[in-house]
Amino acid sequence: MSPSKFAGLPLSSLPTPCFVVDRSVVMSNCSGMLARASQLGVQLRTHVKTHKTVEAAKMQTGGTRRCLVTSTMAETEMLAAAGFDDVLYAYPLSAAHMERNAQMMARMEEYHVMAHDQEAVRVLMDHAPPEGKKWRVSLLAATKSEILRTAGDISIESPIYRIYILYIEYIYI
Repeated sequence: MSPSKFAGLPLSSLPTPCFVVDRSVVMSNCSGMLARASQLGVQLRTHVKTHKTVEAAKMQTGGTRRCLVTSTMAETEMLAAAGFDDVLYAYPLSAAHMERNAQMMARMEEYHVMAHDQEAVRVLMDHAPPEGKKWRVSLLAATKSEILRTAGDISIESPIYRIYILYIEYIYI
């Protein structure tokens, strides 16, 4: 059934169960977050894990199609197919996904992967990036009893990778 078939109908006439989203509220929330990030002088990188839609991803980026986070290859490939050009794949790397990661890197201007541990770094070292590219790696790091923040432009480079501390997620109390 096409969702457009129900556009404009009263909520009481929709078949149940159904998922209803107020587009104006989502747009307002996204615009507000983008504005706040701009006021703070930071780049907002939002996650698509809850909505998993191209339409909401466009709203999250203010139409730029840049600076998103995914946690599945299916989400990443969906965004690439829709013309998104800057994605962080924030899921533990495995050798089984490296061919698909390489395809995404070849396709996008900026494609980042997340290194959660030493095994992820080993996986990267064992898989060359596409010709003319380097793996863009966000290193997830945290220590007990500390709150860590984005570390800025710290990077380690080699002929095949650039590792930089960009995305700190865990907070230990």
